[in-house]
Amino acid sequence: MALQRHEVVDAALQLLDRDGLEGVTLRRLAKELEVQAMSLYWYVRNKQDLLDEMANAILGVQFDDHPERRADQPWQDWLTDSAHALRDALLSRQHGARVVVGANLDRAVRFADMSEMLIRTLVEAGFDLLSARNVTLTVIHYTFGQVIEEQAFNELSGVDEAAMKELNERVPTVAASIGEVMASGRTPRDLYDDGLQLIIRGAAPVQAGPERTRPPAWHRSPPEHHRYPV
Repeated sequence: MALQRHEVVDAALQLLDRDGLEGVTLRRLAKELEVQAMSLYWYVRNKQDLLDEMANAILGVQFDDHPERRADQPWQDWLTDSAHALRDALLSRQHGARVVVGANLDRAVRFADMSEMLIRTLVEAGFDLLSARNVTLTVIHYTFGQVIEEQAFNELSGVDEAAMKELNERVPTVAASIGEVMASGRTPRDLYDDGLQLIIRGAAPVQAGPERTRPPAWHRSPPEHHRYPV
């Protein structure tokens, strides 16, 4: 029985969870699916194509049905919910952030759609286009960085006693801040939200007055190829 493309992607995601990003190869994937490696090229052109589809699947869990901002909903609340949805999506798979960061924008369509939704919603809330883009990218890049570090930290099983002793001797203020966070009982989600709110509180629409009902027309063509908006 012939494979379906989604079955290939699902198997690759299972391989990602089990063996990590370095373990996702077309040869290993073919072995998991019990097919010849060359037959995978009917479904994915190369490993990058596979990673792009994996990124689509990771983001799709949260963003296929992500709600639009309600008319009575503060943009700050909607953006907070959207950022947490992105974090949850990336955390749903081992090395999820690394997969999505490495995706090609022209192929990882759900990432492009998510970026479009975020920028458009901020424009409709009164931001000028450039500010909306800058806020969106700041939130996205912050989320990527936080999740990559969080997943790496989990793999290392935290900070051991010897490492803390070295930190106390070399960078005592950093060590004290780590100790305070650990003593506070704040979860990784809480700590992520602390930084997110710093970003959101620092953002504000440039223009005063009523909110726009639609994004402005603009005619600049996007670059032919880049991995994610920069």
